[in-house]
Amino acid sequence: MAKSLLERIYGRVYTLLRSRLFSKPQRAVGFRFPLNLLVLGGLIVGVIVWLGQGGTPVLSSDDGSLLSTRSASSPTLALPANDRPEATIAPRQTASAPTAPRASTPASSLSSSISSPTPGTAAVFSRTPPALNTAIVAVPDGTAVSEPVSDTASPASALAAVPAPASLPDDLDLYPPDMQRLIRQGYFVVGIPSFDTPPFYFEKDGELQGSDISFMRNLASELELEVRFNRDSSRYDELIARTALNEFDVAIGKLSTPMSRLKKLHTSPDYILLKQALLIDRTKLLALGGKDALSIQNILKNEPISIGLIGGSAHERWAKINFPNAEIIGYPSWTDAINAVATGEVFSIYRDEGEIKKIMLAQPQLSIKLKSVLLSDLDDNKAIYVSRANPQLAEIIDRVLMDSKQVWTTDRLIDEFRDIYTDPAFASK
Repeated sequence: MAKSLLERIYGRVYTLLRSRLFSKPQRAVGFRFPLNLLVLGGLIVGVIVWLGQGGTPVLSSDDGSLLSTRSASSPTLALPANDRPEATIAPRQTASAPTAPRASTPASSLSSSISSPTPGTAAVFSRTPPALNTAIVAVPDGTAVSEPVSDTASPASALAAVPAPASLPDDLDLYPPDMQRLIRQGYFVVGIPSFDTPPFYFEKDGELQGSDISFMRNLASELELEVRFNRDSSRYDELIARTALNEFDVAIGKLSTPMSRLKKLHTSPDYILLKQALLIDRTKLLALGGKDALSIQNILKNEPISIGLIGGSAHERWAKINFPNAEIIGYPSWTDAINAVATGEVFSIYRDEGEIKKIMLAQPQLSIKLKSVLLSDLDDNKAIYVSRANPQLAEIIDRVLMDSKQVWTTDRLIDEFRDIYTDPAFASK
């Protein structure tokens, strides 16, 4: 069949060329090539051009059927393992087909689309496309998920649906390690005590508020990071210990500065300047002869009095130094300590001047039973603690505090938060 077809083509080309070339006698002169060779060359050129346009050469089998020289299976494309894409998107088809429902199947069952390589070998991807309008996405557990793609969507729009990573600075490699880590994770963690201490940190109407909270939120905004507060620490010492173990990046919450803490963590400049103070039971004080400042000083230093305070606080250590003969009783909360002195359970309670004044301003009737005593030579300043894993963050906090040139004193606190200092609901917190 193929032979007869070629003979007919050859005959027609030969006749056409002969009539054209020799219709005028003068053209025969100088014709130096055999006509047969010219015809054969033209025929070969025509076949080559035809093949280049997409024709598939055919061969006849013994039974007369036509066989394609192309293999029935599509060739595979091998890629280096380090170039393996995380997702393979099927090319968009022009024909409309029902969208396949989302299904999760083992990657091995999708061998027509993705072939899982053995260790040390290259990944092999078949050119055979998945179902129409379907994207195949590899997921971490070793499965491949079929994602429907709308008929109007292109592969680019399907990829756009995947959330992009957060924008990182172009010069991130110039940042210190701690800032690189915080920027990459997008947040830093601040530990604060589990109990409220207004106006520094407290919860109202379900929202965390206070001057310490505002400071950390403003800092996070300047750093373009999120701040996450943790309130799982029920004692000050626990909060400091967890920060030293790098569970928290920062610890804040009207934290005093005893030497035991300074040795463990970076400590910011003092941002709250206070004095230590006592609230004493008047009846017990008069019984011991406490009538003036000198007599009260002698009682505090020499008598076996009982002093209540918050357990696990800096005041617990300071009390043992400043009142060597006293019985020191640590209470779970400041409220418990206040109740103890109000009911006559202890001789006095011990904290900073701000908390003592808050009680007397909010509950003036207690002045009949209780006497406030300011220890003017004993500071109780407050600072922010930063874990050793964050040296650059520590420097930033120090700089912000120094540049602000503002510190909290008792008078400034009362002026700015008078509603809190005169509210009985906040007096015992």
